Amino acid sequence: VCGRDGRRREVVDLAALGVPVKPPDIALHGDGRIVFADADASVLHRCRLPAGPCETIDPGLNRFDAQPVLPLNSLKIALDDATQRYYIADNAGHRLVITDFAGHVLDRSPPGAVHHPNHLYLRAPGELTVVDTDRHRIATYDVHGDRFGAQLDEVAADEGEYSRPGRRLPFDSVPLPDGKTAVLIADWRMKDADVVILGANGLPARRIDLGADSDPYDVELWGDRLVVSDATRYELEA
Repeated sequence: VCGRDGRRREVVDLAALGVPVKPPDIALHGDGRIVFADADASVLHRCRLPAGPCETIDPGLNRFDAQPVLPLNSLKIALDDATQRYYIADNAGHRLVITDFAGHVLDRSPPGAVHHPNHLYLRAPGELTVVDTDRHRIATYDVHGDRFGAQLDEVAADEGEYSRPGRRLPFDSVPLPDGKTAVLIADWRMKDADVVILGANGLPARRIDLGADSDPYDVELWGDRLVVSDATRYELEA
């Protein structure tokens, strides 16, 4: 747990809480509870830090029997405290899921809408944006009324003049205040991604060079800074 100055304030032992030590995603409730994604068991864990308690939420997602020894699944989450809804990217099941805070499934995306979906967020109330990895795009869907409605728009997030050769798989993105979008675009191993900035017109505008040895895993907007987590160097870069 870090303070506003970026300095570490507290360390929480996730294993002691019964939470996976490598959660692929987390989301924060307004009351301070944290939701950890558990890709091995395809469930969510909702905890009060630092000591718990934690509760397990099972929204009936796709499972791989060999996941703990051969990780194939990912699991991304977004939440909306106002409507008490979780939005889940079920990567292995090739679908998006809407649940209430108890984990009851309210709707799933129609077959074929996404393929290996990853990071997702609410662009606006009732508008869910998802990084659709295998289709090399960022798509937004109407989710008013807890139902997957029409696709509202999409932006291509593919290899372009600003990406290094072989980077074609987008998996994370964050909207920027000026209408641009930062997106992580990885190689075929889902590693060694580039941070590419898409302009307000959806076209690539620049690449942020993190160095040849970087392996960015997550990108977030924190105040006026873009923060990138690096899975190889075990650090955050702003």
